[in-house]
Amino acid sequence: MDVVEVQHDRAVVSLGLDEVHALMNSINEAVDAVEDWEFSTRFGVEKDFVKALWAQLDEVSTRLGEG
Repeated sequence: MDVVEVQHDRAVVSLGLDEVHALMNSINEAVDAVEDWEFSTRFGVEKDFVKALWAQLDEVSTRLGEG
C-alpha cells in the first residue's frame, strides 16, 4: 500500500490486488463472525456499510484482475 495523499477527513491510498483481497477477506470474516446486533458497537459502522465497502472492493478487484 502506498499513501498518495492525506487530508483532514480523507486519505487516498494505492492498493495492489493482494492488498485488496486481504481487505475483502477481512471484511468477510467480520461480517460472518459478528452478529448484526453487535456489529456497529464493535466496528463503529453498520454492517450494511461494510457490505457496500466490500462490493466496491470487489469491483476494484475485478478491474485489477483484468490488467
